[in-house]
Amino acid sequence: MTITQRVTFGAAALILTIPLMTACGNNAKDATSSAPARASQPVSPLTTAEKTEAMAEATSQTPTSDQPPADTTDPVIMALEAFAKDHAGAVIVDVDREDHADVVEVKVVDNDKVQKFQVTPDGMATEVPTDDANDDDVAKAKAAKVTALDAAKQARAKQQNGAIDSIDIEDDSNPVSWKVEFDDPNGVTVAQELIPAQ
Repeated sequence: MTITQRVTFGAAALILTIPLMTACGNNAKDATSSAPARASQPVSPLTTAEKTEAMAEATSQTPTSDQPPADTTDPVIMALEAFAKDHAGAVIVDVDREDHADVVEVKVVDNDKVQKFQVTPDGMATEVPTDDANDDDVAKAKAAKVTALDAAKQARAKQQNGAIDSIDIEDDSNPVSWKVEFDDPNGVTVAQELIPAQ
């Protein structure tokens, strides 16, 4: 092959290569331009309503008081709740739990009549003879604006030691109050709470 033929062949090869390179360049540019651009999505700030709702939800999950709820499984509270359902008109003026038992003796005033019942936590009430009824019981029933059941629940919420043993109205106190006593398993008084009765 002469020098002239070599130059001619090289020039021809170069001419054929240029369109191929141009085509490849265009394809790459097309591929780049056809890819969707990923736009950044700005995060919108919380609206005032959303902030208020979030704060309200957080507040609702925060305990509002350090005081524990009343223990409604206390046998005295259970007995008084059951008794109140079946004796809506009776006003309890005195409560005494039997030693080493869940039987509760309650003295009530119903239409100015004093009665006494033995009540179990499941609500079984048996009337028993009343040998200590007096006019003071009727006066106590009229003076009490807070029920014995409510007094028991309030006292139980305040006092976590012992079990409720007795509840009675201290009419000589000022103000008139329910006295709620708590005993340990041996029957020894471990605490006392005074709950206003008016």
